[in-house]
Amino acid sequence: MKTYTIWTDGSAELKQMRGGIGVCIKTDTGYKTISKGFQPTKTGRMEITALLYAIRAIPKKIETSVIVYSDSQYVVNTLTKGWLIAWKANNFEGKKNVDLWKLVIDEIDCRPKMNLSVKWIKGHQDVTCDLTKGNNIADELANYKNFETYEKDL
Repeated sequence: MKTYTIWTDGSAELKQMRGGIGVCIKTDTGYKTISKGFQPTKTGRMEITALLYAIRAIPKKIETSVIVYSDSQYVVNTLTKGWLIAWKANNFEGKKNVDLWKLVIDEIDCRPKMNLSVKWIKGHQDVTCDLTKGNNIADELANYKNFETYEKDL
């Protein structure tokens, strides 16, 4: 079974509605990162988009153990407290970012051999261990100021 430890982060600024995602993926063979800018967008959308890109990086047909760390309680609670299942059952009535959450569901469903765990990590901590180091890398990768070009928000 292949093991993945992933940190995700999203950022955005409201004036020009520019944002970015950062994903830091650790496997037994090393690290891989994903960093992209999007516009127009908001922070919540970037947090979900970072999760989406993280899941898309996982192979579809092999058995995997995946732990995703996010400093977004919105993302973590949506997946760990059953909110997403309830929202889907209620046809996402009155919910935001439905387009992204549906994509997340589709990507998870495409990976039946993936054992996914999502955990909250406090953001912007000193680098004292691998967990905070990975979070800080994702945070830097997500900084909207890093991008010269921005893709259209999903």
